[in-house]
Amino acid sequence: MQSTTTMLREEARVVPLSTAPDQLAGTIDALAGYEQVALTSVATLMGSAEVGALRSVIAATQDAADLAAVARRILARNTPAGSAVVRSILGTTVHALDRSAHLGAQNLELRTCRLQAEAAAEAAHRCRQLRAQLA
Repeated sequence: MQSTTTMLREEARVVPLSTAPDQLAGTIDALAGYEQVALTSVATLMGSAEVGALRSVIAATQDAADLAAVARRILARNTPAGSAVVRSILGTTVHALDRSAHLGAQNLELRTCRLQAEAAAEAAHRCRQLRAQLA
């Protein structure tokens, strides 16, 4: 399987946002990684004996995973979207990821919450960096 950076370069894609392909690829990969961790976390938490007490972290994780998927798809397109659209999507995604990381961090005794919080924080950081590149 090819890396995202390799695929972007091979397709001779015009990278939107005047950013380096490596930075865009890193953001796309972080979002995809978060989706995987988040979906696994939600499935694990739904089977937990404390599911009632974890409803807010489950909902926040699902919201962030959905928005991460949308942001990833927009960023991975072969046709760049307008920077206002991308800024808005990244901003909303960062907000959801931050909320998910915050709620996950409140349940660090659960390994799945710790992993989800770390992945959310990393994806949010990457999205912030990319958003800063927008004109």
